[in-house]
Amino acid sequence: MAHRCAYKVSQMQTSFSEILPVRRGFRIREAAVYMGLSPWSVEVLIRSKKLPALKLCRHYTILKEEMDAFLERSKEAVTAA
Repeated sequence: MAHRCAYKVSQMQTSFSEILPVRRGFRIREAAVYMGLSPWSVEVLIRSKKLPALKLCRHYTILKEEMDAFLERSKEAVTAA
């Protein structure tokens, strides 16, 4: 039986330009699409404390500012190497 909240990243119909002005926090799957990573990779980054996230109820919420800061740090690390 499939989980009622489960959906594939490729099936997301909402574009980020529509939701970015309204929302500051994103779930793992939405953050993965925004950052160009897999949901598993995003969860590993959260658990290793490399990507700050809030745990609200049973779900992680990642702030857009934190995703942007992480992507900037990653970009700087790649260009410095």
